[in-house]
Amino acid sequence: MHPLELRPDDERVTWDGVARLDERADWWQPWRLTADQVAGTLSPEVLSNTRTAAGVRFGFRTDAYEVRVDLKTELWGPLPKPLDVLVDGVLAHRLELSPGVRTVVVALPGSPVDVELWLPHWCATVGVGPLRFSGTAVEPLRRTGPRLVAYGSSITQCVITPGPSETWPALVARERGWRLRNLGYAGQAYLDHALAVAVADTPADVVVVELGVNLYIRGPFDRRTLGSAVTGFLRTIRAANPHVPVVAFSPLVWASREDVPNVHDLTLAQVRERVHEAVEFVRRDDERITLVDGADLFGAVDAHLAPDGLHPDARGDAVIASRLGPVLAAALDG
Repeated sequence: MHPLELRPDDERVTWDGVARLDERADWWQPWRLTADQVAGTLSPEVLSNTRTAAGVRFGFRTDAYEVRVDLKTELWGPLPKPLDVLVDGVLAHRLELSPGVRTVVVALPGSPVDVELWLPHWCATVGVGPLRFSGTAVEPLRRTGPRLVAYGSSITQCVITPGPSETWPALVARERGWRLRNLGYAGQAYLDHALAVAVADTPADVVVVELGVNLYIRGPFDRRTLGSAVTGFLRTIRAANPHVPVVAFSPLVWASREDVPNVHDLTLAQVRERVHEAVEFVRRDDERITLVDGADLFGAVDAHLAPDGLHPDARGDAVIASRLGPVLAAALDG
């Protein structure tokens, strides 16, 4: 018997990592940014990915022994689409979602616990239906920690990490009790002005910007335009948030491509150098911007933690979190 049923937008259900919930019939679709915020990219890929729930989770405190949640899942791509359930901050269940409508049954101890459901972070759009509790005691989670906003590519969306609660942005935030907004866009981190404005408009206490491999793959910038794109992106964020610390990191090492020229005759190593030059230029007048060398964050010695040579797995994400987390904490502390 489940005497209590709540809509996902009930005030007792606490959402994080979202810009809005879009209600359609009996389903609520989370958006990491609003459609208006990404419209200026003129990119169907960015719009679609904005509906993917990277870093999106909802939770509550309850003494129920069971919670049932209806989910409506649309999938694309071959990779797993996991749902993580954390109980008192510990991963208790990981379920792989399949296309269509499914009722997820979450077993709980029947004593007061904090419960969080992390939605799939890659290759899936998930609508959330009503939540049915076996008990009547449901309270919102208290989230008062600093707000972390992370922008980047598939390295930030963490496309091969097995679970959404174990991506490096999630690990950084969970370890420190921070609130996360993951704005990682796989294959689309081209420093769009619209996304710079969206990052700038997202409430944040610390921002991390991945100036990564998408600046090399497909050659969106040449030697002339890359530096200007980086400085413009950072200054757009800074103009709206003059006192918020920003940590920028350059491309991680991709051993097989470090010295391979792209269509503009720029190697990945040269792109990294150009990114460093641009960030250092902005830093001359802004001491609250921190530069992290991607080769130090995830270098050649870590290559075994990237199965495809580029994307870190769960162990690789843990390494990144262990190295980048203290930098972000130090930046936040001023």
